[in-house]
Amino acid sequence: MPGKHRKRSRRGNHEGSIILRSDGLYRAAIMFQGRKSYKYSRNIADCKAWLAEQQFRISRGEPVTDTKTTLLDWLRHYIATYCEGYIRPSTLANYNLYVDGHIARSSIADISLSKLSCDHVQIFFNAAQRLDGRGNLSTKTHRNIYIFLKAALEQARICGLTHLNAAEGVRLKRAETHKRPLLTEDQVKTIIQSAGSHAFTIGLMIQATIGLRTSEVLALRQSSLVSVDGVPCLNIEYAVKREPVTDSSATAWTLSEPKTAASKALVPIPESLYKEIQASIKAQAEQAEKCPVYIADPFICGDPDTGDMVSPDRYRAFWTKLREQAGLPSDAVLHCLRHYAASSLIRSGASPVATARILRHAQNSTTLNFYAHENLSGAYEAVRLLDSLTTHE
Repeated sequence: MPGKHRKRSRRGNHEGSIILRSDGLYRAAIMFQGRKSYKYSRNIADCKAWLAEQQFRISRGEPVTDTKTTLLDWLRHYIATYCEGYIRPSTLANYNLYVDGHIARSSIADISLSKLSCDHVQIFFNAAQRLDGRGNLSTKTHRNIYIFLKAALEQARICGLTHLNAAEGVRLKRAETHKRPLLTEDQVKTIIQSAGSHAFTIGLMIQATIGLRTSEVLALRQSSLVSVDGVPCLNIEYAVKREPVTDSSATAWTLSEPKTAASKALVPIPESLYKEIQASIKAQAEQAEKCPVYIADPFICGDPDTGDMVSPDRYRAFWTKLREQAGLPSDAVLHCLRHYAASSLIRSGASPVATARILRHAQNSTTLNFYAHENLSGAYEAVRLLDSLTTHE
């Protein structure tokens, strides 16, 4: 046969090659130290650029970019390289939970980044279950895992480990819109009155008046009550959050950074609330005289016996008991007090800008679209205002 004994041509060890596959993708390959690395792309220019970069790296004695990296290996590398030291500890703990608790248990963990497709990621989200085996993941957890995975895969694309971001085409299930019930003024008064002189009552009053989050209320100390130019204010610096314990898999409630950068602020309070807080501090001082273990700078809404920080679980249990006594629905959670405070401020004539400033929202639209509820009586008052304008004409 012609050419039977012709010597087969071989490429150099560091030369590399580019071929067009049957599926329409270009594949660049290069050999270095007995190991072949690949790059896949729909654009031959990307493969040429990658090949030139690898040849440059080899000329400098640097390792070739590994395109056989699995998704699990990359996500752990992504967290260690691009997340640690740049995000909050609580967020970092969530990322590790997403990887080790959810993704590591799925079939996509061992798929290489170069072969990971949108179908793989879509199937993962369709089948994702809670770690305790009690049904599907919540919509919020679904969204958070998706945001994390999309950012990690985009970084992998930038690093040349994959030619596409497989999370970009994923569709998440739509959640049923659920609005928290708007508490009425009578309901809030009933709950606060039924709480009596309990140490946690002042926390409910703060939340119902200026809409602080539960984690922020529990982090307030007596020193957080300040006066700026004669205006009483609460200095929001910390929030109570569950953080991982160093060198352990356990977690504990500690003081941490608040939810957003805008959450750190001085929030003015009305004179009536200022007097209630002063009365609560006075009661704590009387208790401190009876209890030798009372801490020096107690929390405003702290433990009745020691003044120390209480966990959100204990505070929520106190709220649940009051809610059941008042006959409120089970979806009337503590966060409803934040919605109540926003609606009360708007109905009292406060501008959306001022209300957003008190709630510490970065966008005024968040306050108006999600927090400033309006009931039928408020709409009726607006119609009466139109009627009075027409009468004057």
